[in-house]
Amino acid sequence: MNLRLLACPAILLVSVPLLAFDSRLPLIWLPGSESHSLQLPADMHLTHDQLERLAAELSDPEVTGLSLAGHHEITDDGVARLAALPRLASLDLSHTAVTDEGLTALANLPHLRRLVLDGTAISADGLKRLAALPALRELSLRDTAIDDAALAELKAMPNLRRLDLHGTPVTAQGLKAVADLRHLQALDLGSTRIVSPALAPLRRLKELRELSLDHTRVDDADLYPLRWLGALQRLDLNDTPLSDRAIAAVREKPGLDVMAIRTE
Repeated sequence: MNLRLLACPAILLVSVPLLAFDSRLPLIWLPGSESHSLQLPADMHLTHDQLERLAAELSDPEVTGLSLAGHHEITDDGVARLAALPRLASLDLSHTAVTDEGLTALANLPHLRRLVLDGTAISADGLKRLAALPALRELSLRDTAIDDAALAELKAMPNLRRLDLHGTPVTAQGLKAVADLRHLQALDLGSTRIVSPALAPLRRLKELRELSLDHTRVDDADLYPLRWLGALQRLDLNDTPLSDRAIAAVREKPGLDVMAIRTE
């Protein structure tokens, strides 16, 4: 492998001499593992051919994470070039030009556990294609057009542990599909279109540890179903119309960290 690692306190820098662009790219240790995650700066223009060559250079089993966040020039063809990284476990495609069709290529990444698609143009058809990823445990769909109908495709991903729907047009109706993800441990519903009554379906998420409801229109009655979530440890209620009394009551739950700041 033609890589040169330069040690820093918590970060490694990797030199890729075969590439005709900036040769020093940040290679960050994933906490608690012996693997590496490579993040390419968004201001570094990357052609698909360069991405293919980079993937070939990073075929070492220790490189299991790649972030292309903010690379608007990366399209479906670029994602297809990642086939040279079959051991990839984490992939960030946020704010790229990937579409539903491009997600088909991810089937070549059988070890992929974490996928970030924030700010992309994916739809229900794209979610359907993710069923080909048996190892997928974390999915981020922040600021996408994923709606209630699209969430029906989550039924093919019963092993999800973390789901981020922040800023999507999801409503209370969509929570019925989310509640079928019985192993979910973290759920972000902040800035969605959820209004009361909404949260009753979530009582089925017995393993849920983190829940974000910030900037939604939930009301005091919506907090009642949360008492059934015995594993819940963190609850974000920032900028919600909840009464002080309701917030005080939920704070009485042992071991629960509640955030409830009003800035609006």
